[in-house]
Parts: sequence; structure tokens; C-alpha cells
Amino acid sequence: MTVLHDATDQQLVEAIAANHRVYFRMEAKQAGGEERQTGPVVWTWLPVGKRSNIAFPRLPGQEAGPYLDLLMDAFRDAPPTSAGCWSLDPPEPADLGVRLLARGFQPGWRPHWMVADLDKDLREEVTFPPGLEITADKVTSLSGVADLPYAWSEVLLQEGEALTQRFIARIDGKIIGQSGVLCTDVAGLYNVSVLPAYRSKGIGKALTLVTCRFARDKGYRYATLNASGDGRRIYNQLGFRSIGDGWTWWLMNDRWLDNTPEMIALAEAIGRGAPDGLAVSEDDLSRPLSNGMTLLELAVHLRQPASVDWLLDQGVPLRPLDAWDLGWKDRFVALLSADPSLVNLRYGDGELTLAHTAVERGDVELLRYTLAAGPDLSITDKQYQGVALGWAYHFGRKEMIRMLGGEA
Repeated sequence: MTVLHDATDQQLVEAIAANHRVYFRMEAKQAGGEERQTGPVVWTWLPVGKRSNIAFPRLPGQEAGPYLDLLMDAFRDAPPTSAGCWSLDPPEPADLGVRLLARGFQPGWRPHWMVADLDKDLREEVTFPPGLEITADKVTSLSGVADLPYAWSEVLLQEGEALTQRFIARIDGKIIGQSGVLCTDVAGLYNVSVLPAYRSKGIGKALTLVTCRFARDKGYRYATLNASGDGRRIYNQLGFRSIGDGWTWWLMNDRWLDNTPEMIALAEAIGRGAPDGLAVSEDDLSRPLSNGMTLLELAVHLRQPASVDWLLDQGVPLRPLDAWDLGWKDRFVALLSADPSLVNLRYGDGELTLAHTAVERGDVELLRYTLAAGPDLSITDKQYQGVALGWAYHFGRKEMIRMLGGEA
């Protein structure tokens, strides 16, 4: 590995992907697994009951389907608890997401890549909270620290494939946070985390700064990370800047059903916006894919209005949220006017109403349109048993709290 200097953003993004591949491989070895390759697809195999990762595949378009089918066969032989496929933007092939969804993967979140030039841009004017002590520590077990998310295992840190270090934050001797760095061509920061009771006190920022200083002292020019929405502001304050987004798709532990080749072909055609000429049965149109999505949900998610229209022509009913997500506000209003009970329709595994969905997304306009249709606001979701107002309080959405009759 060669430490990058004077790199372009594209070189940095490629280095981030390479850094993640090493991390996934080390994580697999630590769990008793290994890295494997199916054609050009590099993925981690782990013993039954562990998570697998597919590391930034680049597949030739015509061969992508057969390679993914072979990969699915391997997963079915030894099912992990979940499998994540990571990709840079744009994916290769461009319809990689369509192919994965057709085979049972669910849409995932989008990684947000950030980088700091440690020679030029690192801002070190950080005030450490009183009593905070941060030390380099690769041996202390964090398994007993409750509520500390994504804590790096001391076993993983001993893999030795690349330079790693973990930093532990303490106040009055109590472990309250941690961060990790994996050094390849760049210094990849991972899992900066702080106990809930100690957040918003500058501890995460201090951990990040100490980790960056370590990397700089080891001769690294660039520190990189994948930032959550809440973390971006903090990282910006330290001198990190955004250089792009990635993609993820997830295969969950109850999604191992086989889609027939015919259903895969149908789903791929729907996902590409080219379903014309397909011969399908009524059962095919109503049967969910193994990721739980209906064909209509797939078409809406991938923003394929031609496929939506084709499905409607086949007799598939349009739901209000589908219309909203396609920007069809007139149809949204018309559907609720024709059948007011649709305002209380539930969506997805969580059985969210339109009101829940609006709050979750922070979509004030959707909530306004929904309230105009007179929803039953006493309905709770399946997982958390919360009403929409409770969700608004949870997310801190003050305007929505007021709209739902609460006190912000």
C-alpha cells in the first residue's frame, strides 16, 4: 500500500473503498470467516449467524446477473444474519441496485464520504471537556460497556493486516466513548461513538481530533470517514469536506426465499422502466418479491413512472403514498377523496400510516395534505406502538408537533 499525497477526489473515493475492503476482510477473519471471490465479486464469508459484506463490486453488465445468482446460492448454503452490498457512485453496472432488489435485497442507506487533508485543513482549536482523558488502547475489552455503539473489538485490532489503533475516552475513569482508525492508502476513521448521556459535549469531536493527529504522526496525509447526517456538521468543523455518496443494499435474515427466474426477470424489467411485452399472471403481479416489496413499490422506489403506469393498466391499485412519492399530488388528493379510509392505510413492515411516514421523513407538506384528509391519529405503528405525535416528539420536529396538536 502506498500512502496517498496530492490525490484527486476520485482517487480518494477509490481509496475509501479499498480501505473498507480491508476492514471487511479483517472483520471476517476476527469472526472465524474469510474473504472469498465469485468471479469479480469480492465478499466475506462468515460462519452461520454472522453478517457478510459484498465489497464495492464492479460487474460487466451482461454477466452481472449470473454472478449475483451464484452469490445468492453461496449465501443460501450458509445464511448470514444479514448481507450488505456496498457500492461507489455510480454503481457498476448502473442497474446493480435493480438486480439486487430483484433478488431479495432491500434498499439501504447512502454512505456519505468525507475527507480531511491533515497537512492543510485539520482544525485543532477544540476545547476538551473537563476531566476528559483519551488514550490509545488496543487491549481493553469494551464488550461490557452498555450502550456504546459500534465498539471495536480488541480481537479485530490484533489482526495485523494493516496499521490500526483504537482510542478510548474516559471521564473519572469511566469509559464513555471510542474511535478507531485503519491505515491503508488513507487513514480510515471508523465507529466514533459516545455513550448517550455524554453526547453533545464535544467528546466525539475530541476523539476525532486525537485520531486524526495519530494518523498525521504516522505520515498520513488524508483522513477519511463515512458520516451520518448528524455527524457531518461536527466533521465540517474539524476541516473535513464531502467528496461524494455511496450506495448500500441489504439482505436480511428472513429474506432467503427464492425468486423464480421469471420473477427476477419481471422485477428487473419493472426496475428498468421497460415492462412492455411481458406476459404475466395476476399472481405474479400481486406476489411480493422476497425482499417484501411489491412490484408497484419497486417501480415507485426506483422512480419508474412508465412501469407504474404499466402496472396500473394491469389492474394493480395505486396507493396514496405511491402517488405522493412519484410527485402525483393531484392523484394523491383524488385517491383520498374517492376513498377517505385510504388515509389510514398502513405501509411496510412497520405498518406506518401516512402521518407516521410524513413525520419520519420530515415531510411537512405530506403531513399537511394527510391532515386535510382527516386521518385517525390514534393509530400506532407495529414496532414501537407509537402514534404520529409521539414520533414527532421523538424526532424533535417542532412544526409537526404543533400540526398534530401537541405542544412544541
